Amino acid sequence: MKDVWKVYFNGSFGGESLDGSHPGQVLKLNQKFRFAGRDWYVPAAYLTAKGLVLDILMRADKAALEDFCKKWEHLEDEDVPNDVFEQAERENPLAFEFSPQIELNGQTLPFSQGHGLSYHPLFQNAAACEPALDEHGESDFDTPTERAIIDHYGLNPEDGWAIHRYSFPWKTKRRPKSISSLALTLTPQPVRVPGAEFEVQKPGDIFAFSHNGIPYTLTAQNLEPQTLPKNAFSDARFDFPNRFTAMTYTVSPAPPKNLISVEDCMQNDPPVDREAPKDYPFMPEAQNAAVIGIIGSVIIGGIVFKMGIKKAGVMVCILYIVALLCNISGIMPLVWVSLVIIGFLGAAAPNLMNSIPGSVFGRLGYAKVNSVVFPITSMIYMCNFAVNGVVQKAFGSISAVYIVFAVMALVSMLLILAIQDHKYDQDYMAAHKN
Repeated sequence: MKDVWKVYFNGSFGGESLDGSHPGQVLKLNQKFRFAGRDWYVPAAYLTAKGLVLDILMRADKAALEDFCKKWEHLEDEDVPNDVFEQAERENPLAFEFSPQIELNGQTLPFSQGHGLSYHPLFQNAAACEPALDEHGESDFDTPTERAIIDHYGLNPEDGWAIHRYSFPWKTKRRPKSISSLALTLTPQPVRVPGAEFEVQKPGDIFAFSHNGIPYTLTAQNLEPQTLPKNAFSDARFDFPNRFTAMTYTVSPAPPKNLISVEDCMQNDPPVDREAPKDYPFMPEAQNAAVIGIIGSVIIGGIVFKMGIKKAGVMVCILYIVALLCNISGIMPLVWVSLVIIGFLGAAAPNLMNSIPGSVFGRLGYAKVNSVVFPITSMIYMCNFAVNGVVQKAFGSISAVYIVFAVMALVSMLLILAIQDHKYDQDYMAAHKN
């Protein structure tokens, strides 16, 4: 096992560096305090070249763990609603969501990353509460890393421990020469609390409730049966339920943002297994997509060389449109065809994009122009994910996303047709001067 006490800024538990940096210098703190009805312990901080790493531990009494597990021992064996699971999570002695803040030498350090482990003395799964003690009285939950932490900090192994490790980068380029003050602030995260259940039969039905002593009235404005398209779920083995009722409502007075949400208390209908073979139809095509991409890159490169950037670009855009339309059809053989086309173009499109600056500006201007074009194309590429999310949220359908991208491919084709080959190519102009 790795030395878990080689603590790195970008590492987690287990004594491994993710970036080749050196381990931090230990700063013993041994601070114990009471917060939110729980016992906390901050044993040490670690000073690395990039920032400060802090271990924050929360104790859970053994008796509290036993009571929790006794209450929820059959949770996994029953078909229970989500609010029951949420209740179990709220009552779990080892669960507590918080945000840490560090103030070092009078300056607040920004939070960078965090990791967590749970040490449970008796059970493997704190939610299911299944005993994990073998015939020798040893616990399966007692892994070497967690046990090493318990032993290193001299913690009581009879108690449960939630172990958190957080990293805070320095505000200065270099590690501070000295530490005059160090303060830790813990802020509890908001907790979801289920409200009363209600039933809506028709528009205009109202439901009165209160939160923190403030009365509210929810009014159903509209109930509309809706159906998801057949291709909303791209799973070849299961038939997913696609019918639902959408409810629009108003709450008076207007509550603070994100304070109240309405969720269906009924369990969703489960997917229906068509008893398809173990190997899904998509698997062979998905596994061969990278190979097809290599082939596509070679072919598109040859087409660019022989036919020019315009004809190659138009062909790529048309193929993209065809692939997207095949996906919209929902016909499985056509979906497979679209997968092959997209795999073909996966490496071909970047090849094409790299060829456009060279076609217009030539060898001499390529480096300078591409240094501008490449970041722009990268940003446009990243925006694809935002467009995907916005369109799906607006129309509630993946087919609408395919249509939008097909239109964008059409616009791209028109822009490619507007390209003037060799317009700024000095080598080309010198060779064809006459």
